[in-house]
Amino acid sequence: MVIAPLEGGHCCDLSSLPDRALRVVPLDPGPVPTLIGRPREGDHNQYRDDPVEKIKTSDAKLEFLGYFDWDLMAPADLRYYRVRIAEFNSQSQLVGREALLEHSHAKVFVEE
Repeated sequence: MVIAPLEGGHCCDLSSLPDRALRVVPLDPGPVPTLIGRPREGDHNQYRDDPVEKIKTSDAKLEFLGYFDWDLMAPADLRYYRVRIAEFNSQSQLVGREALLEHSHAKVFVEE
């Protein structure tokens, strides 16, 4: 993913990247499948088994956190976007949680 042009003298200088938010937007206006994290008190494992399994573009605002792969030992296929739910109108209890969204169901945009 490219978020800034590479200029002379700034090769690999992460401090020169623009301070912009990256938003993940589902491609389909209807519900798209998602795996939403469900934390358990006292357990530091990550479970993605929340009963809410779909998100609509008009209902949620998703912040890009990175990519996710299930198997860290295999070649990365970058199948999932890892996102933070910034807004979720119909499910406000899920705001702040992390979720996974298949990249084939969404695009990433820079929010100016």
